[in-house]
Amino acid sequence: MEQSIIELATCPICWELFANPKALPCCLHGFCLQCIEGLLRNKSPGDTAPCPVCRRDFQIPSVGVDGLEHHYILQLFVERASHFMRERSCAEHELELTIYCHDCKEIICEV
Repeated sequence: MEQSIIELATCPICWELFANPKALPCCLHGFCLQCIEGLLRNKSPGDTAPCPVCRRDFQIPSVGVDGLEHHYILQLFVERASHFMRERSCAEHELELTIYCHDCKEIICEV
């Protein structure tokens, strides 16, 4: 269950927990604000762009990517995933588990 929540709280671009998750209006896929800004750095407000996951086109808001709606559901997953990660520590290194390894599907420490 914890691993599923962590996977849902992970940005498909940077593979980290979402930071300021934004929802695309065409499909509701979510991305970190910084990640989607990086992908769309060559686009202007009003331009269309494809979703990086499903390729459906959406229009960049007139105020820019920051104008995309905050993805409150993903934010809840991030808060829960952060809680899971904080409440565990690495037995070998005595460090907080802070990273989710997608290959191993485990929460690991930085070492």
